[in-house]
Amino acid sequence: MNPFIHPLQRVLVALVAILVAFGSAQADSSKPEQRRFAQNAATAPGQTLYLEARHAEIVVSGSDENEIALEATVELSSGNAEARDAFFAATQLLLEPRGQDFRAVLKIPEWEEESEDKRESSGFLRRLFHRVEHREQARIVLRVDVPSRYGLDIASEFGDVHIEGIEGAIRIDNRSGRISVENSGGSFDARSHYADLEVVSFAGDIHYRGASSAVSLRDITGNATVHTTYDPVSAVGVSGTLHIDAQSSRIEGRDIGADCTISTSYNPVVVDNVAGNLSVSARSSKVKVADIKGNAHIESSYNPIAVNRVAGNLEIRGSSSSVAVERVEQDVYVRTSYNPITVGHVAGNLEIDGSSCSVIVRQISGDTKVVNSYNPVTAEDIAGNLVIRGSSSPVTVERIEQNATIRTSYNPIVAEEIGGDLRIDGNSCSVLVEGIEGDATIANSHNYVVVKGSAGALSINGHNSPIEVSSVAALPATGRVELFTTGKPIELHIPADADIEARLQTNRGKIRSDFPLLTEEDGRNRKNARLELGSAGTQVHVRTDGDIRIEKQ
Repeated sequence: MNPFIHPLQRVLVALVAILVAFGSAQADSSKPEQRRFAQNAATAPGQTLYLEARHAEIVVSGSDENEIALEATVELSSGNAEARDAFFAATQLLLEPRGQDFRAVLKIPEWEEESEDKRESSGFLRRLFHRVEHREQARIVLRVDVPSRYGLDIASEFGDVHIEGIEGAIRIDNRSGRISVENSGGSFDARSHYADLEVVSFAGDIHYRGASSAVSLRDITGNATVHTTYDPVSAVGVSGTLHIDAQSSRIEGRDIGADCTISTSYNPVVVDNVAGNLSVSARSSKVKVADIKGNAHIESSYNPIAVNRVAGNLEIRGSSSSVAVERVEQDVYVRTSYNPITVGHVAGNLEIDGSSCSVIVRQISGDTKVVNSYNPVTAEDIAGNLVIRGSSSPVTVERIEQNATIRTSYNPIVAEEIGGDLRIDGNSCSVLVEGIEGDATIANSHNYVVVKGSAGALSINGHNSPIEVSSVAALPATGRVELFTTGKPIELHIPADADIEARLQTNRGKIRSDFPLLTEEDGRNRKNARLELGSAGTQVHVRTDGDIRIEKQ
């Protein structure tokens, strides 16, 4: 060695030599290396294999052989030769009897990493070699063949589990590993966290409990129960009952052969084709439901609810949710607030409680009741009775086959083609009625009342309300027509061949008539008149402070 080289230079030269040698060793060991471990044992269908493994992908297949065959493939992709040999030497695959069953264990060595503080306090070379030594990467695949009619009890961590062709009882407790099962049957009970579950073509019941796990079930011949959080759940083709409790999860359920129960929050729910009853509790979730053969119960908030085709009863309880319902074969109940409600084609009765909701109902075969406020109500083609109780709500009703009762305030009321009796209580509402076959009773204030085409008894009691009755279809033979208001005129159109006896009274107005009247006037500007036509069958009483006009129609 040159005696003239500075001591610091000697240290640097030595360090470079070490690094070069180390790099050469690493280069020589960069090629992946594999070892295989195997175990076999004779067995019989109907028994159970208890399997334990960590950091390994597990693949289980059913076969026609009465044998358990295990093969573990261990592949290391980095690390020096000494570390690899130590890893392989410490790896064990065990298979041993457990009563009439068997127990299999895959044991691999564990690395104990130093704490961050300890590494940082170490010298430069120690930290360098520590980082290199902990680069070992092992890929481990454990393949298991058992008889098809065999049970499995698997405990696994940090590795995926795949099962195919097993027809016994399957139990899995897996942490941080994906589970997939296909073309199997029997029963399935699994727990997992932070990884997905997929089951395809399974003949038996499914029970799964996870956290932060996405779940996909397809073609399940049996019942299915799923508990998870935060990740999507899809169940398509479940022949039995389906129960999903998955908070903050998007949920899809299709082609369910029995009852379906769903609980979630904050994410959409889509359910299609349920042969039994449906129950959905989905806080702050958008809900879309179709083709329910039984009853349906839905609870949600702040997002739309849409339902199409329910063969049983439908109950919707929302909060700030818009609601759209079409084609229900039995009764419907809807409660929500602040967003529109639309209901059509209901074969039973309908009841709506919609605070600050606009409401549209069409083609209802049974009775209909609507309670709302501050937004319009439209009801069309109602075969039963109709009751509307609004507050500051415009109301429009058309083609009501039986009786109609309407109460609201401060906004217009329009009622057309009423087949039964009509009762209206409209505080500060304009009222337009056209075509009513039964009796009509109307009370309002500060706005006009127009009635066209009445055929029954008529009672209008207004306050500062102009009244007009025209196009009278018929007058009740033994009924009454009473038109009362204050401060405003009343106009009544009477058929020329009517049979009536009329009493007309105004305090300060005038009385004009196309028919001859018997009039009298007292000293207080009060005018009274009488009118008799035909047999005087219908009793008519008109009273106001304003003008009275009787016209021949």
